[in-house]
Amino acid sequence: MAPEQLEGAESDERTDIFAFGAVIYEMAAGRRKAFAGKSQASVISAIMTTDPPPISTLQAMTTPALDHVVRICPAKQPDARWQTAHDVLVELKWIAEAGSQAGVSRPVAARQKSWQVLPLALTAVALLALTVLAVVHFRQRPAEAQAAWLQVLLPEKVSMDWFDFPIISPDGQRLIIPGVVSDSTRHLWLRSLDSMTYQLLPQTEGGYFPFWSPDNRTIAFFTRSELKRIDTAGGPAQRICDVAFPNGGGTWNREGVILFSGTSLSGIFRVSAAGGEPKAVLQLGKSRLETGQLMPQFLPDGRHFVYSSRASKGKGGIYAGLLDSKETWRLSPAESNASYAPPGILIYSLQETVVAHSFDPTRLEFIGDAVPIAEHVGRMRGQPVSLYSVSQNGILVYRSPMDSNVQLAWHDREGKRKNSVGEPGVYDQPVLSPDEKKLVLAGSDPETGKKDIWILELSSGIYTRVTFHSIAEVARWSRDGRELLITQDPNGHSDLYRKEIGGGDEELVFQSDQDKDDAQWLGDGSALFVTQNAIYRLSLSGARQPILLFKSEFEINNPVVPPDGRWVAYQCGAI
Repeated sequence: MAPEQLEGAESDERTDIFAFGAVIYEMAAGRRKAFAGKSQASVISAIMTTDPPPISTLQAMTTPALDHVVRICPAKQPDARWQTAHDVLVELKWIAEAGSQAGVSRPVAARQKSWQVLPLALTAVALLALTVLAVVHFRQRPAEAQAAWLQVLLPEKVSMDWFDFPIISPDGQRLIIPGVVSDSTRHLWLRSLDSMTYQLLPQTEGGYFPFWSPDNRTIAFFTRSELKRIDTAGGPAQRICDVAFPNGGGTWNREGVILFSGTSLSGIFRVSAAGGEPKAVLQLGKSRLETGQLMPQFLPDGRHFVYSSRASKGKGGIYAGLLDSKETWRLSPAESNASYAPPGILIYSLQETVVAHSFDPTRLEFIGDAVPIAEHVGRMRGQPVSLYSVSQNGILVYRSPMDSNVQLAWHDREGKRKNSVGEPGVYDQPVLSPDEKKLVLAGSDPETGKKDIWILELSSGIYTRVTFHSIAEVARWSRDGRELLITQDPNGHSDLYRKEIGGGDEELVFQSDQDKDDAQWLGDGSALFVTQNAIYRLSLSGARQPILLFKSEFEINNPVVPPDGRWVAYQCGAI
């Protein structure tokens, strides 16, 4: 990389000239690197502070003119280099035509014979060098020079769940598509990028979150109770180990070690690809109120890995870990999964935009600024995960955002649609008022994706905004329809608030370090709320101390309380 790239400054075609000069120097000098060093840090230091020795000091037969041309290419300052590739080509042609030295007469015939292959040799080097230059140029400017978009259609009668996305092989040749067929069964499909047909992989029923072996031959995937593997060339699926509701993908290194995310309430585990008992690598970080470790991905050394951390109080982000160590490093506050792509790029997302960021995998440090490479990329609902995968030769595959516009409508008991209610929009968690004249729901801003609580008058179709924090998630009616119980997170984790209909600001009811994922009013005016894996009862008067009713090893969602308030129904699972 040129000095301006290492400093995060703007690059142009002269940056490519630097890379060109380094390649030609290595070819002519017979050295592996123009700038040597024992570590990546020392190589960077050499690029910034030293010049490589003249080629002629390493190869005695090097012409001074070639030495001169190559020496100017990797100058520290862009203004001191050749300004265009055309300048370099002109100089190389001049050397080939004018003789072995600049300003020196062409050698006599006797010497000409020993050098008669020089013009041909220089022409070959120039063509090869310009090819390398073009590759470097394209690599640095994918959006301008190399980007090509291909829309991949799903297999016929196959749809994807909200957490499904295509996974590209490390060599960029094939895709694995997880999906659901019309009978609601899940399978995995294999497709080559140079083919329009899909191959249904046998014995992958119930499969999701697939990932490739580093040799491109085998696919690992999860079911609800197992981690399995299957050879793409054929053969039966083989059990690797038992799992329980995994919800965050896996990764496979060249030593046959697999890392995978456990349930939403556990950390990252390792297991041999040949099978065995999983062992914990990382536990959830209690100090940062971590609630999930998702989508681990190995870095080049096969020991370090990156993953997405879901945590309260703004402490989530992209982290790095190390096998056989409990230590972790926060790389970025971005709420995203991350993937490494050679020759030193970390791919991750900022909301719906995927970016490429120069990255030193040895020092675990970013270099310069992130560069956007794809927009409008889908996100996994409720998780800090973007729906993309990247190959080791730089092919990005992603799923577009799901159409989240909702049209509310009345249906009769036979499922026949009667009439629409309100305008289409991005809505979630609609709940009828006790008198069935209003609807409270969380409505998202189509541009920012942030949520607020709205009330819809069913008779008029008019929406009224209730909250203005852009952070509200769920609202529930009181039994008399005069108040709302709201979960929202102004402090990085969701707390409970109550608000009178048509009244003033919301009143904070209960605050703690745990996210309150949902809440319900009880008949006596108290409240029931759930955290990630527990259900509590809370008096809305007095000391307001929560009482634990039930705790689960799995994630709890969507509590429902009947009118008598004696029971609570809930959904339990990882996805």
